[in-house]
Amino acid sequence: MPSTCSRVAGITALTVWLVVPTFAQPPRPIQPDWGRLASGQGAQVFNRSVTVAREGDRTVARLDAPMGDGGAWLNGVQLGDGVIEVSSC
Repeated sequence: MPSTCSRVAGITALTVWLVVPTFAQPPRPIQPDWGRLASGQGAQVFNRSVTVAREGDRTVARLDAPMGDGGAWLNGVQLGDGVIEVSSC
């Protein structure tokens, strides 16, 4: 038969396991300043041109597609696990 100390430790561990995740908050999505990106600030662009436009209620950035590799690195953004949404026309 478990001792009182074991029961208290088990109940405490179970409570912490159930309660702590309720305080965890999901990370907020990154919202870059696309206006700065269009003016050449806020990112390093390689072999591409950037166009920023409004589509409905959101601002989007488009990279053109000349031959060869290219892309854009947003300053101050490090991606570990996440999703990058890309659509091509």
